[in-house]
Amino acid sequence: MSASDLTIDQLMPNFSRIQETREEAKRVVRYSCTQTPSVSDVLNIVPMVFTIRISLGKLVRSQSTLLQRFMAADFTRGSQSDIGELAELIEHGVATGRDLLAETNKLGSEIRIWWRKPMREFAQQIEHLDSIAESLRLECEPGVTMLLVSAASRVVPDRRSSQR
Repeated sequence: MSASDLTIDQLMPNFSRIQETREEAKRVVRYSCTQTPSVSDVLNIVPMVFTIRISLGKLVRSQSTLLQRFMAADFTRGSQSDIGELAELIEHGVATGRDLLAETNKLGSEIRIWWRKPMREFAQQIEHLDSIAESLRLECEPGVTMLLVSAASRVVPDRRSSQR
């Protein structure tokens, strides 16, 4: 599998789900921030909490599949512009995912407890995607690779000098 096998069209639904879930979380935050929630507010919050839990579950599953595809991909066959575009798209998804995490952290623990497991998995996946995007960015900059090799050779001691 090459970088070109992972098209933007295939990635967009995943990142759109992140955005949709973020919007749902914002609505819950808005309703839950009232001093004394009315019956109407509570009736709006409860279904949204379960909707968000379902959305997070779907999101975690689709991101798991996406991560597996990234780990199996051969990015050496892709052009630098394709890899750069892919990194940019992943970075956008990571930023939106972090916004979602920040939004849900505004809620009380009474609400967040319903999302604990998928939120933990989602946070780990976001960090993994961030790492992939960073690696792809480094791949796009040929000078950086040479700097990393140079730095690594300075950190690893020469075997001949350590044997003396």
